[in-house]
Amino acid sequence: MLMKNLKKHLNLFLVLSRMHIISSDYRSFLGALWSFAGPLLSLGVLYFIFIDRFGRQIPHFPLRLLIGIVLLSSFKLVVQVVMQAVSANRDVIINSLTPPLVIVLSAVSVPFLKFIVEITVCIALAVFAGIFPFRNIFSLLGLSVFFFLLSLGVGFILAILYSFATDVLEIWNSISPILFFVCPIFYTLNMLSPWGRNLAYTLNPLTPFMICFQTLILGVQEPHLTSATYLHALLWALSLFLIGLFLSKKFEKQILEYL
Repeated sequence: MLMKNLKKHLNLFLVLSRMHIISSDYRSFLGALWSFAGPLLSLGVLYFIFIDRFGRQIPHFPLRLLIGIVLLSSFKLVVQVVMQAVSANRDVIINSLTPPLVIVLSAVSVPFLKFIVEITVCIALAVFAGIFPFRNIFSLLGLSVFFFLLSLGVGFILAILYSFATDVLEIWNSISPILFFVCPIFYTLNMLSPWGRNLAYTLNPLTPFMICFQTLILGVQEPHLTSATYLHALLWALSLFLIGLFLSKKFEKQILEYL
């Protein structure tokens, strides 16, 4: 019975994911490339802003900047989609036996595909530049999975708050741009003061992921990258994902009542 339910939910997830992808820009190859215009435009603007102050001290600065933009934009998009997925599909969840988790996971299929396409472009650029270490490809695949779990976990937690207070979405949209400045996107951690470095690394779950992705793609050893950095990233991802999943299950009935 359990396997039958899992298979049924998997089939439903695949059907819903396909619907989301078909209705998005990613239904065609050209559409997928067009969606990459946003990160490229951001790269062009930010490159000329930061190149003199920070860029000349950082190896492969343009590609490093692009990797950071892709990671941050993907994180923000997944969080926002998860926050709104339940409320946007309220009638389907209430009037059917469709599990809310299946609805949420299918909704993030497009942001996940977007992330895969964009990070693949970053890897392709690194290959073209002759700097990509091919031995890191499997590490990048695993890291991408945990990065997605981190995004889902934060999204689950904020989705619960959003169900009880819709102002949470507006607050998130107001404060999320700050993440660009507290993540090592256009600077490295050794450019910060010791207390700022510890604050950015210890309290920001995106920081270890930024460092790991940049190192694995660019092949340049970061001063603060150790095996503990990878462990730090994985612990952040698993902790927030499990907490978010637990809370969403615990408050599922209350969330539907408020909606």
